Amino acid sequence: GDILAYVGSPDYYRQNNNQKLDPKMDHVGLAKRQPGSAWKPMVYASGIDSGRLTAASVLLDITTPFGGRSDDGSAWVPKNANKTDSGPILVRDALQQSLNVPAIRALHRAGIKNVRKYAVKAGFEFIPEPFGFGNKALDAAGLAGAIGTVEVRPLDMAKAFGAFGNAGKVTEPRFVLSITGPNGERVYEAGKPVTTQVWSPQTAYIISDILKGNTNPAENAAWARIFALYNTKGGARREAAVKTGTTNNLKDYSTYGYLPKPKNDKYPALSVGVWYGNSNSAAPYVTNPPIYSMDNAGQTWHAFVQRYTQGWPVSTFKPPKTGVVSASV
Repeated sequence: GDILAYVGSPDYYRQNNNQKLDPKMDHVGLAKRQPGSAWKPMVYASGIDSGRLTAASVLLDITTPFGGRSDDGSAWVPKNANKTDSGPILVRDALQQSLNVPAIRALHRAGIKNVRKYAVKAGFEFIPEPFGFGNKALDAAGLAGAIGTVEVRPLDMAKAFGAFGNAGKVTEPRFVLSITGPNGERVYEAGKPVTTQVWSPQTAYIISDILKGNTNPAENAAWARIFALYNTKGGARREAAVKTGTTNNLKDYSTYGYLPKPKNDKYPALSVGVWYGNSNSAAPYVTNPPIYSMDNAGQTWHAFVQRYTQGWPVSTFKPPKTGVVSASV
């Protein structure tokens, strides 16, 4: 849970009259942003952990009018980002390809209250009063919450992704480990990390096993084009799990990912999150829109992790000794 790097805004001391950038606004630990598709692992993990889904469950990726009406009175008919339908598809492939319609069906099967229970246990903070939602913002969003419409803190996203690499245990962030007074006396000690078992080790491994495919050209060539890491001592590919999030109004772009726990405690078990956007929630300027998070936040994530872990020993995601079954479907 120790925070190694934390950038809340580009420049705290900048004098800026542009409403798009508030340099004194903490966009990581205070501001709440729509995570978009980066929220989908929370949905699938909660469904798997509660026994309502498996990695091999079949979901229908077919454009469907879901319950409820939009502002203009028409039915809500969400689509995938690529505007295509895949038909019947496995949970593994639906999450890896970040398909919207199967994620909505997954939330329906997992149960909104069930997903909320896991999210609250993981420490997610949602929109507070006076909006009247409190921890029930997911309930208010309905099935749309499957695709990341409910605002959360990027810090909470980073620690939740870290849990998938840590046997399902969410660790509270530690900003300061100790403080020494002017006379050399120790006036503060952080103590031991505070952890909460949110998802089972088996569920955490399954999510990691799916998301690591996004950095493997043999599993997801389109995503691995951006996210593959070739920075081990021998130049071999490094395992990492990653997921992006892009809101449908192109106001928020994010990427979250993590590495397997290393054998050597000299190296940290790394979880990294990147958010792109404006302080006033205006859509950022991008060339040739629409653009996806892998084109901006994703490239920043990759560049940082590639350089920071250069030459680290190779580590892999290992399944728990019991409770996980591997099968061809």
